[in-house]
Amino acid sequence: MKKLIFIALLLAACKPDNHDGLYFKHIVGPYAIDDDTVQIQGPQIIDHVGFQRIHDGKLLPKEFKTQELFDVHPRFEKNYLIFKTDKYYKIN
Repeated sequence: MKKLIFIALLLAACKPDNHDGLYFKHIVGPYAIDDDTVQIQGPQIIDHVGFQRIHDGKLLPKEFKTQELFDVHPRFEKNYLIFKTDKYYKIN
């Protein structure tokens, strides 16, 4: 019985963390407003970016870009992840 409990605890401790979900970042700068969403599904990381350029104090129409990220290694914290210096907050 003690061996069974030890094995169960060992398996529970070895379970990898699941970081799947959506992470969000919002930045307002002098030249653009950026809404960046990172979607993580297993090993696949997809970056969805929506931004509005600011020209002569006026917002231009929103533009969108989507790309799959390769060879990136985000650092995961409690409810956010960090790519280089950018912090993305988990929304689900």
